[in-house]
Amino acid sequence: VDWIGYFKLVPVSESVPVSCIMVIAGLFIMGYGQYFYMDAAQGCGPRDSLLIALGKRFPKTPIGVVQTVMVGIALLIGWLLGGPVGIGTVISVFGMGTALQIVCKIMHFEPRDVVHKNVLETNKIFFQK
Repeated sequence: VDWIGYFKLVPVSESVPVSCIMVIAGLFIMGYGQYFYMDAAQGCGPRDSLLIALGKRFPKTPIGVVQTVMVGIALLIGWLLGGPVGIGTVISVFGMGTALQIVCKIMHFEPRDVVHKNVLETNKIFFQK
């Protein structure tokens, strides 16, 4: 991310509508990123592990809604602690779950069905002859 900023690979927008479009595009890029590493079944980070755990706890709720609620609660806590909330924050809260839901539908992927491997299982597979 630092390199992207340093080399100015993504232009800085001075226009609010263009900035909102860039935020939405970024949300879909993040949705595909989440898909790729969750589908690899090598273990998710803490946020996505919580997402999958909550998704399993509420199996009839779409995974995008689970993510929206989870991120919305984090936003609320951050705001109560004095963090800034701007239009990009609001778009991200409601758009992140929606983007993930759309990506999952396009890729025919259900995060709840992934069976993650632990480090020992991965090493066994990696070092098999």
